[in-house]
This record gives sequence, C-alpha cells and structure tokens, in this order.
Amino acid sequence: MSAEPDPEGTPEPLTRLIGQHPSAIRSVRFSEEAHAPGALAHLEIETKHGFVTLIDHSSGQVYANPPVPPGVNVYLSRQQRDLSDELPGAFAERPRFSRIDALEDDGRLYGWRFELDTGAAFTLTLDEHLPIVAASS
Repeated sequence: MSAEPDPEGTPEPLTRLIGQHPSAIRSVRFSEEAHAPGALAHLEIETKHGFVTLIDHSSGQVYANPPVPPGVNVYLSRQQRDLSDELPGAFAERPRFSRIDALEDDGRLYGWRFELDTGAAFTLTLDEHLPIVAASS
C-alpha cells in the first residue's frame, strides 16, 4: 500500500482544497430511498469560500461544478448527513487543508487521505455499499 503523494494524479478539484478552510463535510445521497442512520454515501466537502467537491463513494472519482456524478437525477431527493461531529479535528482551530493523497494498493485507488495544517487528518475508504470516513493520525 502507498500513501505517497502524487500531485500530478490528484484531481484538480481536490488540489483546489489545499489552503482552504473546511466549512462542512457531509455524506450525500441522491435517491428517493431514505439515507439510513449510520450509512454513508458520497463524500461532500465544502470550504468557507463556498467551493464544493464531491467524491464518489465507490469509484473515488471527484466532481465539482456541479458536484454531482454524471447520470444522477438531481431531481431525486438529495439527502445529506453531517459528519462534523465524527471528525472534530477537521474543524478545531480553524484548520486548512495542507495535503491530500490518493491511497492505492497495486495501482488501484481505494481511498483518499486529507491532512490539515493542525496535524489532524481523516481518510475516505471507498466501497460500493459501505464507505468509511474516519479520523486518522
């Protein structure tokens, strides 16, 4: 496994987060089905300046302007779950994103790691049915 940075392989919407303050980190689902308690979907990150990035929970693809995967019917219910309480380090001391790395195993993307200038970090581990967002060190 590798967590080495690959700035050339980091999608532009994620590189735009560097130096920005996060204002919200959410799990977002576009579906008429209820967003089950505890279940996660796409990861959405919004900055204090209103830039919104969405990371697909199964493929790791990154979307901005609009932050919606292609083919998604935006007229379906947009459900969200705030992850702020689960990632307290992401909001303490007004941090800024300092580094974002792809997590790969044998060249296969399996997640993203987000580091903040306060030393706090969190990861998104991709999965079609049960992605994981967790604080990390």
